[in-house]
Amino acid sequence: MNSVEQQAVNPDVETDLEPYRQEVALLEERAKTLAVTDDLSEAVALEFIAGAKRLYSEMEDRRDARVRPLNTEVKQINDAYRPYTSILDRLWRATDQARSLYVTKKQQAIEAANRKAIADAAELRRQEEAKADAARQEAERLRLDAERLVEEENNRLLQVEMDRLAAEQNIKDEEEALARAKREGDARAAREAQEAIDQANLEEEERLRKAELDRLAAIEEQNKLEKKAIKLDAKADIAESHATMIAPTIQVDESAGSRTLLDGSQVGTRKAVDWLFENGMPKDGDYYADDPRLLGIPARYFILDTAKLGKDVKNGVPVPGTIRTVGSATTARRK
Repeated sequence: MNSVEQQAVNPDVETDLEPYRQEVALLEERAKTLAVTDDLSEAVALEFIAGAKRLYSEMEDRRDARVRPLNTEVKQINDAYRPYTSILDRLWRATDQARSLYVTKKQQAIEAANRKAIADAAELRRQEEAKADAARQEAERLRLDAERLVEEENNRLLQVEMDRLAAEQNIKDEEEALARAKREGDARAAREAQEAIDQANLEEEERLRKAELDRLAAIEEQNKLEKKAIKLDAKADIAESHATMIAPTIQVDESAGSRTLLDGSQVGTRKAVDWLFENGMPKDGDYYADDPRLLGIPARYFILDTAKLGKDVKNGVPVPGTIRTVGSATTARRK
């Protein structure tokens, strides 16, 4: 059965392929019988290779003759559209940047007014918020203690695993010594090796039992700390609920919401997070670790992976020599 899967293609292409299908099938079957074991079979293999390569080249020439005009047409279409789409891309991006600056400035003014309103109401809420803060801080302290326990437990489990591997290796060594003593007929050495194996197994069982008890104790302590933290969070929630009865008047930039234009298009504004090199270098350059302009960039980004670097910076990962920027971008939906 021919291994080539038949697919629906242009009838003219089918006509081109028809003379080759049988030849390819014959070569495929013949290849199954080829084995290079002596000079004669090596010569047969060379003849097979040459024939297959000639057929391949001939088919490639036919394929290229059909594809080349289509590729040329695609290139011509792309080249015809590109100058205009490039202009439109440049125009809307430049205008969107100007709008972003305006929206950012407007938002900063609103935030400043909101900060003042919040500050005016802060004194009235101070006592309740102080209670909430104290409870939150204590809850956070307890959770940090829980995290410390988790870290200690992870380190302990790592040590348990290392001890287990060492014990396994020790048992393996003793088992090899036992096997060697048996081969050599050394009864005393065999007895000592067996005793060492039994002792190692007992020690490993005891170590695993203790490790499990330690694990359960750590989980219990973590649960206790978490329950205390939850209670403190509830206490803080009550204090905050009292504080929310005194609320400042907060301004909102409604112009940043979704709007419908006169032509029926819907536009809106989304948060646009980007990043920059502090020294103004382009983000798409080829940079290497010994570049003096990049001192402080961690080695994991070299040859500098600006895509990975930019993703981390935009996600809030602090990377020396970079700046995380936050602006806005216009969104649009067709009618």
